[in-house]
Amino acid sequence: MYSIKASIDDGPEKISEKARRLFKAGGFASCFKENDFTAVKVHVGEDGNTTHVKASYIRGLVNELLELNTKPFVTDTTTLYVGRRHNAVDHAILAKEHGFCLEGLGIPFIAPDGLSGTA
Repeated sequence: MYSIKASIDDGPEKISEKARRLFKAGGFASCFKENDFTAVKVHVGEDGNTTHVKASYIRGLVNELLELNTKPFVTDTTTLYVGRRHNAVDHAILAKEHGFCLEGLGIPFIAPDGLSGTA
């Protein structure tokens, strides 16, 4: 487990850069080969939630993976309880609303457990 000290007061750019520096300092680039499918597991947050890790905070990490010519995607599993993370379609829409998408990060969101969360 690696972590960085970050505060909301740091702002998204500084937090993103801290994550990028941690990736480099940890030597994680050696774990990946060109064209590796690379999951970036996040919690996209619930509808109306404001305390999840923001997409902008992981942008530096995503950029590192893109520079390594991997095929990164952001992912989060669906939930058993009914809500916007219960199926892949609503989950992808929620992920986009929170910036976890091609437009927000330059990589797609993929729910790994199928359309209905049963795969």
